[in-house]
Amino acid sequence: MFRIIQKTSGAFIGLLVSIPCPRVLRGVIWGALCKLFKMDLHDSVLGIDEFRTFQELFTRKVKRREIRGEVVSPSDGKFIQWGNFQNGELPKIKCTAGKLLGVPVASGSYALFYLAPKNYHRVHSPVSGTLESITRINGMFYPVNSIGMRLVNGLFQVNERVVFKINTSSGFVYVVMVGALNVGSIVPTIGEGSISAGDEIGYFGLGSSVLVVWDREMSFKRDTGDIRYGDSL
Repeated sequence: MFRIIQKTSGAFIGLLVSIPCPRVLRGVIWGALCKLFKMDLHDSVLGIDEFRTFQELFTRKVKRREIRGEVVSPSDGKFIQWGNFQNGELPKIKCTAGKLLGVPVASGSYALFYLAPKNYHRVHSPVSGTLESITRINGMFYPVNSIGMRLVNGLFQVNERVVFKINTSSGFVYVVMVGALNVGSIVPTIGEGSISAGDEIGYFGLGSSVLVVWDREMSFKRDTGDIRYGDSL
């Protein structure tokens, strides 16, 4: 029953943000909503009056950025935490790698990123390699904020998600786009094959979270906090 309520809520929000706005009103209406949500359009590819719907504004493209390293942030938003794990267990986020990814991974590292509604909503590859598979795993749509993480055991492994498996020269990297309340759409925008760090892989309908999992231990030099896609980790 709760899943039906979640999906219905997401469908309603999806319908609401897909209502076309007359071009003559877009500057005023979108401008007001950008101010409300604190959205920054300074690097948007399109001008504010070119977005037909609020959904298009949320899923806007931005100008290509400099990719600052071999391992980079997959998204704008907050770099929440990172850690190493053993025996397939990720205790800090109450998940097991097998359930989260759909394939067993015994040990490695992970990094967690949160996208607020104000953020750019497209997700990019954090590494270069070969994208071997894109797998959608059905699940719930619990909120992925701090409250959801505290109250829902194994939040990221029970929510709807899409897993991108990337084969690199030093092992496998998994990028997990995690759905959330009122985020009914996770849309991949790339197919299998060669991929470079910074390439777009998909977008969210609204804000959500991205988990990156490595099958080896990593060491991150960057502090947690605000981040943009392409920033070095």
